Amino acid sequence: MAPPNVNNWHWIERNCMNWAKTHLKKRLGAIAANQFSITGVSSVTGQADINQRKGRLITVFDLAITIEWKGPNGVTGAIEIPEFMHDTDLDELEVQVSSSDSKAASDVKKILIPKIKTVFETFSQEMIHENSNNLLQDSTAKSTPSATPPPRQNSASPAAAAQPSPPFSPSPLPTLMSQSSAAKNKPKTAPISLDSQFMCSSEELYDTLVNPARIKMWTRDANAVVESKENVPFVLFGGNVTGRFVELAPCSQIVKSWRLKNWSSHSTMVTITLHRIEGDTAVRLELKQTGVPVDEVDAVKQNWEKYYFEPIRACLPALAGVPRITAAPAEGVDYDGFDEKTKGGANGSMYTKVAVCVAVVAVLYYSLQWK
Repeated sequence: MAPPNVNNWHWIERNCMNWAKTHLKKRLGAIAANQFSITGVSSVTGQADINQRKGRLITVFDLAITIEWKGPNGVTGAIEIPEFMHDTDLDELEVQVSSSDSKAASDVKKILIPKIKTVFETFSQEMIHENSNNLLQDSTAKSTPSATPPPRQNSASPAAAAQPSPPFSPSPLPTLMSQSSAAKNKPKTAPISLDSQFMCSSEELYDTLVNPARIKMWTRDANAVVESKENVPFVLFGGNVTGRFVELAPCSQIVKSWRLKNWSSHSTMVTITLHRIEGDTAVRLELKQTGVPVDEVDAVKQNWEKYYFEPIRACLPALAGVPRITAAPAEGVDYDGFDEKTKGGANGSMYTKVAVCVAVVAVLYYSLQWK
């Protein structure tokens, strides 16, 4: 039997994706006005979770939705919403309306889209209301929907007003990452190690990790403050992650201090080492982080993958169009010492070394013969 979750301290996650599909198909499918109506929701993909920590319920979702509609005179079309997230401002929601009838498509934007946004406004609250059973052991715990569209909720403090999202998300971080380490005493810590592979060169991946323009793309944080210089502070994810690059070895290694906003007087050290895979078709990223609070080790490990590595992989094609700021390696030699021409190591090709040894032996042999 699992131990009780005293004071709802521990992080609990519940997958609500099936509910999200059913809910959106039902609510959106009922929309109709002025001879226009939604005939179906053909696709809902992504993630939808409720997280509980310290008595707070946090909704986390990132959904792509495809909607079918019809209008007068048999005209039909589709509505694509590529990204409906927990921190989406509905005024800035990206919506694509398609139809063979341009006038009808224009009318849909005026008639149906506002009604769709009305459904989205209450999505987070309804998600908690219908899926939070048994998540909290304390009936007095607070619920914190994370949807940012109006109606906006007032709260007692700036920390409570922050709109929660998954760890390492561009928006303010959730209770797990922003509050659990705010204890007055320094928490017990542990190191973590991760390995992840990327289908690009070490040069490309290194630039993606230090280039401000690229960082803003894969973090989706347009306000990120970062420079690819040592000992210059960086600020990411709405100020929830800060630190500075301690050491930058181009295309090889990044060492940085890294801390969360509410980790009082506490910081971790992250070392990222890039190992080129032969042929320069891929690179292995090795991450070592020290000083992670022991009760967050699993969550931090999961979220490095989920909110750093996966977004980078997804963005690599688009990032290729962003000019690199990292100098290219000298021709034939990779930064980590790999000799492309001879397929050798950092000190030269094995075959070259053998050849030199043979030559030396030969010279000595013939020298002795002449004596």
